[in-house]
Amino acid sequence: MRFLRIISIYILFIPILLQAQDDTTFIDIKTIDIGSVKWHITNNGRYSSSAFGNQMEHTAMFPARWDTPGLLYNAGIIIVAKIDGEWQGALAHRRSDFQPGTLENGEPSDPDNPIFKVHKFNEGEIAPQELLDLGCPPATIGGQMLFTVYHDLCSHQRYTGNDWQPNTEALQIEVRQTVYSDTSDDALKHSVFSRYEIINRGSSHFEEAYLIIHLDPDIGDKNNDYVGYDTEYDLVYAYNGTLTDSKYGENPPAFACGFLPDADALTKKASTATYFKSPFFESVVGFPTPPYRNYSNYAKGFRQNGAPWIDPTTDQESKYPLSGDPILGTGWIARNTFNPTDFQIGISSTPFSLAPDESHIVNSVMIIGAGVNRDHSIQLMRLHAGRIRWHWQWNILPILTSVNDKSYPLPEQIRLSAYPNPFNPQTTIHINLNRSGHIKLEIFDILGRKVETITNGLQMAGEHVFQWTAKDLPSGVYLCRATSGCDVKIQKLVLQR
Repeated sequence: MRFLRIISIYILFIPILLQAQDDTTFIDIKTIDIGSVKWHITNNGRYSSSAFGNQMEHTAMFPARWDTPGLLYNAGIIIVAKIDGEWQGALAHRRSDFQPGTLENGEPSDPDNPIFKVHKFNEGEIAPQELLDLGCPPATIGGQMLFTVYHDLCSHQRYTGNDWQPNTEALQIEVRQTVYSDTSDDALKHSVFSRYEIINRGSSHFEEAYLIIHLDPDIGDKNNDYVGYDTEYDLVYAYNGTLTDSKYGENPPAFACGFLPDADALTKKASTATYFKSPFFESVVGFPTPPYRNYSNYAKGFRQNGAPWIDPTTDQESKYPLSGDPILGTGWIARNTFNPTDFQIGISSTPFSLAPDESHIVNSVMIIGAGVNRDHSIQLMRLHAGRIRWHWQWNILPILTSVNDKSYPLPEQIRLSAYPNPFNPQTTIHINLNRSGHIKLEIFDILGRKVETITNGLQMAGEHVFQWTAKDLPSGVYLCRATSGCDVKIQKLVLQR
């Protein structure tokens, strides 16, 4: 009974604890959990480490169970912008300068409105009109999707290095964030995508701006990590500092994060620079702190104080520190510079400018490699990254283009037919897709019971042919259902023995 009373009191104080964490209103958390990794997302710009800002549960859990080690303790966005020659910014890391809601005519909306929670959609589900009005995609991207909206014009305090001070320099930006994942491919199963639509709701012009993803990776034991930058796939990544880990044992995973290029820049880097911090270099591990010019320096490819990064293997300046190859042991790598420790890392987007009421979209991906040992995990992370690039170009970008263009209602996506029909015992099913996307093709009997799933995954635009054999099924009417996003087509099939 005492245990039950303790649990009851604990549950009673959850809302208070949540409010205390960010000095703002109730913060909502939802989880992407269909793949191999659990990813926690909040409605204030953070990939939350837990509901309470402690180590009860990490941002990313691998494998995707409640009782497994974490590999990313915390993460969030930092947006820096030059206004009238001065750098300002807003951050979301262990604390956040953002609160749920939108900005209308310079006024923040009610953050307690349920519409500003994190909304979760599974495959085939369609967002309601009130969320479409906020920029939510009309149908689930991939197998699972989260959507939320937040802004930085809030009344809570921000961290200044020694204490918390009133937030008096808001950028007045609104961020519409969509997070999604899929399980139709092993690389997708080990990844999560984010789409940030950044809107300038103030009256000032952003002369130069960057979105930074700031990460605190902890691959099992937090004090036993190394970090680096992959030049081929434009990713910052973290891996175990030794061959074994106290929590993962002999097969610790590797973690990576990077930006994804726009359709007109597929051959170009989607980042500007990367940085890293540790207890022994570039300030202590802790909160990212103002002055925000420090993070503008990071974003542009310099150290915190504005000095250039110097590659010790070449004595040349670099915007991408630790860009060597830890598998081959070549170039500037962490183990030739430091002992394993607790690192923080970051990667910045390409620069953009924003006039009042203009918007800019940035896309990112986080990837896990889980091999039989540490080095194999790094190799798998890279293999997944290559596969992700293919999916991004051919399957995901065409879907997002329609979302970015706000081309609602969506055009007909599927044309479905079958021949011969009637058939015995095999028929050929033809699907024509107007654009690349996730497609599920299923067979049901006349009572609505599922007989078979023929395909369930991402497919390129164009015609696709599938053979279906009615094994050991009686004569009668069957239904073939094709689903892609919010478009569903049904073809009646007649089996005549």
